[in-house]
Amino acid sequence: MNQSPGKNNPSRVMVIGAGSWGTALALVLAHKNYQVKLFCNTPEQAERILSDKENRQYLPGFPLPKNIHPGSDLSLAAGCAAVVMAVPSHGFRAVFKRIIPHLSPGVGIISAAKGIENQTLMTMTRVMAEELARCFKLPVSHFLPAVCGPVSKDDRRLSPELANSSRSGPNHGLESSLLGFDPDSDNKNREKSEKHEKRETREQGLTESLFRLGALSGPSFAREVAMGLPTAVTVAATGVEDARFFQNFFFTERFRVYVGADLIGLELGGALKNIIAIAAGISDGLNYGANARAALITRGLAEITRLGVKMGASPLTFSGLAGLGDLVLTCTGALSRNRGVGLKLGQGLKLAEILAAMQMVAEGVKTTASVWALAQREQVVMPIMEQVYQVLYRDKPCREAGRDLLARQGREELEFT
Repeated sequence: MNQSPGKNNPSRVMVIGAGSWGTALALVLAHKNYQVKLFCNTPEQAERILSDKENRQYLPGFPLPKNIHPGSDLSLAAGCAAVVMAVPSHGFRAVFKRIIPHLSPGVGIISAAKGIENQTLMTMTRVMAEELARCFKLPVSHFLPAVCGPVSKDDRRLSPELANSSRSGPNHGLESSLLGFDPDSDNKNREKSEKHEKRETREQGLTESLFRLGALSGPSFAREVAMGLPTAVTVAATGVEDARFFQNFFFTERFRVYVGADLIGLELGGALKNIIAIAAGISDGLNYGANARAALITRGLAEITRLGVKMGASPLTFSGLAGLGDLVLTCTGALSRNRGVGLKLGQGLKLAEILAAMQMVAEGVKTTASVWALAQREQVVMPIMEQVYQVLYRDKPCREAGRDLLARQGREELEFT
């Protein structure tokens, strides 16, 4: 672990994840004259990008400037002023654990992922804080003061995916592969984390600002960002100064970055909107029309807000770029992978065949399982999410899900409990 302060080069940054989103963010940073290390999952991918001088697999048609340097060596993160984590949520923790030994104090680490970890129901900044805490033998709160706790042993019973490994069903094999964990294992990591938080902080000569942690979210299709089309996003961090650091890091006249004060709200908005986008796609696939799509977006926002407020977020966050802005784009845009999954489901295709034909990840599929468990744990009513869950994980016919949603008893519109 490089613990010597002052060794970070302000012109060097690293983007972890050479998918479409990671590559688009690398282009934004390269145009700001940073020297960008673009971490690829395999040496072969790095060699292809170097040879082609573009990422033809995930973001074709955009030549990479000379100050983007593809590679597969995480040690290149040493000395970077900032690290951007553009890794899907299901692989986020494993990659982040590998990069920690190469980080220097003072580095800014920002999550650009939009998901919730299935095993723990944690947001990505919480995942980072937990791994840093484990590495440095410090409390999680040292790195992330306001945190969302993991699923407990008692909470596992709330989700069949977490509790019943012997259940058989149409999508049982698919669920196992999507969730990727043993639902009957003890949550030893949580117990260790609690012990760390109860233990007096060890003296290691480490400052409170050892690392800057933050997240970026908002309506931002990778291809449009790469094209240099006007885009606006929000960043939030563990403090306002850190958020402004990330704002200045990304800000250009074509990539506007706003500062938000609600980290948990920003991350929840970015993750949950993908579920509603699947619902909107299903609606479009069933030819329910524009009225239905608008209703799903609006009522979906109400569901996101209910869960967010219950977990400590500000309701105002969900009316901003990371909430309503991202929700509208993902539910209506032709480039939306999550809406595309829903569209094909509504047209009669099976989830397994849809996913098999996709090259890139639709985060909403995995996130639906996490949010189903979160809703049960927090006792929040989320009828749209419930029906998406039934379609994805119980093989419920889309038309039946639509009928059940429409058949619900009438309610008052503005309810946040």
